[in-house]
Amino acid sequence: MARLFSAKRKMAMRAEWNEVILAESRECIHYNGIVYFPGDSLKMECFRASDFFETVPKLGKRQYYHLEVNGKLHTNAAFYHAAPIAKDAKKVQCYVGFWKGVPVTPLDSSAEGALFDLVLESSDDGVRSPRIMRTKGSARLIFDFDSEDSVPSPTLNVAG
Repeated sequence: MARLFSAKRKMAMRAEWNEVILAESRECIHYNGIVYFPGDSLKMECFRASDFFETVPKLGKRQYYHLEVNGKLHTNAAFYHAAPIAKDAKKVQCYVGFWKGVPVTPLDSSAEGALFDLVLESSDDGVRSPRIMRTKGSARLIFDFDSEDSVPSPTLNVAG
């Protein structure tokens, strides 16, 4: 089965929240269902350090940022891994990912306005699984990633 994205391929993406571009880069990396932005692409005046952290398999300690934009605070909406454990995860060291409703969109016009939104859902055992949603019009295509091999399993939901 073909993968949705290659973890080795660089992607041109933008993260935006509350009408402000938080990050924009042609050097983004897709890893384990998450689009990661290089640190130098961030609009740092929108980021506030958070005391919250958690441990993620293969990635180690995940540290969070709050977003503060146009007078609104979005807690723990961005994260990074200062010292990933797994060898294949080293490529995202100190890159920043977004979740909790922060849209990540392609920069290229060839994407026809597709919207990608990362959602991390907690299961009953507390494990978070990444999902990327592509929204176009009233249809939503959701790609669920298996935590072991990151192969997408698409589900189509049409708003009615």
